Amino acid sequence: NPSIGHVLHRIRSLPDYEGLFEQAFAGVGPGMDTLGTALAAFERTLVAADSRFDRWRYGGDAGALSEQEQAGFRIFSGAGRCTACHDVDETGALLADGKFHVTGAGQATAPDSAIVVPLALGVQTILSGADLAAYAENVPPDMGRYEITLDPADRFAFKTPSLRNVARTAPYMHDGSLATLEEVVSFYDRGGGEVVDKDPLIAPLGLSPMEKEALVAFLRSLDGVNIDALASHSRTSQAPAR
Repeated sequence: NPSIGHVLHRIRSLPDYEGLFEQAFAGVGPGMDTLGTALAAFERTLVAADSRFDRWRYGGDAGALSEQEQAGFRIFSGAGRCTACHDVDETGALLADGKFHVTGAGQATAPDSAIVVPLALGVQTILSGADLAAYAENVPPDMGRYEITLDPADRFAFKTPSLRNVARTAPYMHDGSLATLEEVVSFYDRGGGEVVDKDPLIAPLGLSPMEKEALVAFLRSLDGVNIDALASHSRTSQAPAR
């Protein structure tokens, strides 16, 4: 988004938003203040607390993780080298280091997967990625943080995201180029994408299929409790007795 004016013009032109800001903000429409307040209100709902991992590591609940998930955490903090960027310590786990890294995401060649295309009732054909390449839009790669800093060292560098609720946030990477957690693990297992000045932390891992499955299982344990259920419980517990 090139400017706040551009964003506000776009929101004001979308029929889906007609009247919603006015309803939420006592008649005041989309503006810098109301937009910021609306975004902040939404972000406060993104609580990722009390995951099964938290209960296991910090809450003393030895049964909160399965054997496979515990094995996945050992890989996460060991052979998988994930904690080099996704912080976990003795008192808490933000699962992000707040830094920017060049992983080669968005640079790797996409797998040549087959796509089944229905042509008529009971009639279909199969197209490969190569078949569709000629019709794909030629989009230049995202230069990452470089577009803000203009520092050559920041070319293709992207900020480490937290992995909390990661199983709910597909597709992955800055461009959505990896559809599943399994693809993400395979991406890092082969040493990331092909790009110059890749972060030295990103290197081939040589994980076995069983280790990759355990790592994905662990990542799924990072889901927090349902915040809607928490809010509902909070409202119920605060309601006056009748």
